[in-house]
Amino acid sequence: MGIDSLKSGLSSLVTKVEQKVEQTVAQVKTAVAPQPPAPKEEFVETKKKPVSITGKFKPVDHGAAKADLSSSVSSLRTLANSGLAANAIGATADKQPVSDSDRKKLATAIKEKDASGIREIVNKNPAALNDLSSSQKGKALEALRSGYTTDADKQAMVAIVRSCRTKGELRDVLQAASGGTSQSDMHKFDKELTSEHPYLIADLLNPDNKSLPETEPGRATGSMADAIAAKSDTKIREAILKDPSVLKGLSPREKGQALEILRSGWTSGDDQKAMIAIVRSCETKGELRNVLQAASGGISPDDMKKYDKQMTSEHPCLIADLLNKDNTSLPEVHRASVSANDHVGDETRFPAPDGKTVDVNDPASRKAFLEGLTQVDSKRKGFTIETSRTDSDFKYRVEDDPRQYGCGPTCIIASAMQGKDPKGSLLKLCDYNLKTIPEGQRKQLEEVRDKLQTGKPLTRGDFDVLQRTTYEAARVAERKFADARTDNGPIDARAIKLIMEESGVGFSGGTPRLIDSDRVPTSGGARTGEHFVLEKDGAIYDPWPRQDGKQTVPAGSPAAKRYQESYVET
Repeated sequence: MGIDSLKSGLSSLVTKVEQKVEQTVAQVKTAVAPQPPAPKEEFVETKKKPVSITGKFKPVDHGAAKADLSSSVSSLRTLANSGLAANAIGATADKQPVSDSDRKKLATAIKEKDASGIREIVNKNPAALNDLSSSQKGKALEALRSGYTTDADKQAMVAIVRSCRTKGELRDVLQAASGGTSQSDMHKFDKELTSEHPYLIADLLNPDNKSLPETEPGRATGSMADAIAAKSDTKIREAILKDPSVLKGLSPREKGQALEILRSGWTSGDDQKAMIAIVRSCETKGELRNVLQAASGGISPDDMKKYDKQMTSEHPCLIADLLNKDNTSLPEVHRASVSANDHVGDETRFPAPDGKTVDVNDPASRKAFLEGLTQVDSKRKGFTIETSRTDSDFKYRVEDDPRQYGCGPTCIIASAMQGKDPKGSLLKLCDYNLKTIPEGQRKQLEEVRDKLQTGKPLTRGDFDVLQRTTYEAARVAERKFADARTDNGPIDARAIKLIMEESGVGFSGGTPRLIDSDRVPTSGGARTGEHFVLEKDGAIYDPWPRQDGKQTVPAGSPAAKRYQESYVET
């Protein structure tokens, strides 16, 4: 082959490449033009200065992505770095509903560490990440990083990182992925994401970067929160020893973080005093467990000993003794809480006889029946519910005892029985559930509906069927809310309200209220509700078995006030 032929061949190849580049750029420009900027890209947009935790990188010039990119093949890399290519690929993905099939595929792929399965679902529809816990996101991130990492893997990894709403969530994801949150842990993943940002995770977690909030609403703010975020044992120690009351503004998670910061490295006598103050600030065993969980990742004897050995000047086994069930100096829950004063314990959770019936057309019969109706009436200690959830931990907990999550559905049933048209409302609830639940569950509910329609009395077993199917309908209703937690047993309050509205049951029989029954804050932040009750004209119906054996609480009574003081806004 002569030189002229070689030159001719190369010229032809270059021409084809340039044409391909022009076509690609035209497609990207068409896809990108109508799309608004992605909200989580703000801190790297033009004219905004990225903050580097290392100070060693130069911000990408996002003005470098010119309108005419056909002059160089390398312009495609500039386009990718600008974030426009990623937006063009996933511009419509966030708006697509997540199918049940995709949810199942993603959960299975994470469990099996299947990078290709994770990549396929996340890149097709990043909204699927809204259904994942921090642990699942972390496992997905690690699966994508392991082995050879493709550009599609990196795109999915970026989506996972960007899906985090707070620095706290991102730390939890990083912890689950790498086992730590140090700079080396960040770099482990950041080096795979340089096309998005040289130090994406490190910069998002930088305290000076405000594009990702440090805390959730209701979390502590001010000097202590700043000291914890900066991991400054000096500032934490000085603030606590100067005024221990600063601990009152902290969530269990923040207390746990402070405890671990003080324990790490060389621990001085003042560090130990501050650690003791943190432990002593816990008002219940439940809160102390959450603090220990946040500090060490567990609540085993080894986890307790890890901190107790640093506090021997106070007590040889301070945490272990406080959490000892025989030690009543620290109550399990707040002594003024609903749980402590009104609810029965686990050992008496199945008090109701199965044979009692109710005539829904008779007001006196309904009132007497509701007085003893609880969410745990059936003597069976569990049932196998045909659910669309695939998470193995969730299925175990549901099959172990799903009735612990039955408060919301039972409140819907109670509202129907107290409403203007009890029979009509219960029939509407049956019809709503029949449209929603899997076919395998419909036979029993159809039998209940027939008994209602023909005026036959209903048994507690019938209400057990109605409760179970309403629970499954509520799990389906939850999926209409993108930010709802679907990886746990409890039902989102909005789903309960939605069923009452869409089914036609309405609120004439009462309004479900979410309460903080034990007054123990969760490790995630502010006090949160974990139990539904029903309020009608100041009176309370509580589906959990009560100590006095009566599930209805008169308006204006001390017990009713305890419930009302425990309401959580939803």
